[in-house]
Amino acid sequence: MLIVTHFAVPFYSYYLTDPFLKKYKDKKELFLYSCVIGLAGLTPDIFRAHLTLQSRYNAFSHTAFAPMIALLVTMLAVFFVGIPKRFLFWIPLGVTTHLLLDAVSGGIRLFPSGEIIGDSMIKFSFWGFFEIFFFSLLIITYKHDIRKFVKKAETYN
Repeated sequence: MLIVTHFAVPFYSYYLTDPFLKKYKDKKELFLYSCVIGLAGLTPDIFRAHLTLQSRYNAFSHTAFAPMIALLVTMLAVFFVGIPKRFLFWIPLGVTTHLLLDAVSGGIRLFPSGEIIGDSMIKFSFWGFFEIFFFSLLIITYKHDIRKFVKKAETYN
């Protein structure tokens, strides 16, 4: 998968679920926190960008250690910098969504010397569709509160 999808999946995981658990001062605060979680979804590619599947398989940032390192860094940031504690769950989850997306779009190595898990369930030719869809959705979310549309859709069911 490409970067917009890696950003958008954790972004919307947080944006659509966390408001039910926490009240925000305004829409901007929720959007900002969602962007932080979205950026967490990009971190494996930020630390080791890959242009081929082989370079993804060889990247330490694309192993099971990446979410554990993200958890450790987040714990340090919570206790020493004072970021919100809810990020202890969400930032490692953002990194994990990146790995799951890569696992279904070509595979990853769970451990540096382990075997490749996953497959090309989402073919390369469809990646552009996901990028356009999520980019459009992010623009709509920025301009309008998409949660209102989700609530309206739930009332019809």
